[in-house]
Amino acid sequence: MALLTRAPKAEPILGQNRVVAHLLALLTWLIGLLFFFPLFWLVLNGFKDELDANSSPKLFFDPTLDRFSEVTEDTTGLLSFTEAFGNSFWIVLISTTLVMALAIPAA
Repeated sequence: MALLTRAPKAEPILGQNRVVAHLLALLTWLIGLLFFFPLFWLVLNGFKDELDANSSPKLFFDPTLDRFSEVTEDTTGLLSFTEAFGNSFWIVLISTTLVMALAIPAA
């Protein structure tokens, strides 16, 4: 004959556990912002002209797309942007095809 017992009731969440949970949530948000900030700064500086990007942080500026057109139209240097992007595209395509060709038969 089996003896059936009831599971003990869970203790209610105390105020201290709530404080710890809120502190952990705050810490998580702060770490997330710490990782997100450099990406935000990079994108924000992409819309500034060279003088504004190199000066102390300005909250208000006139956004411009000139720097993006300079990068895509510039042909000086070892590779132009379009050549480098094309090389990256082909490498990704070939390596993905190779991985899939080896992984599908193994599945």
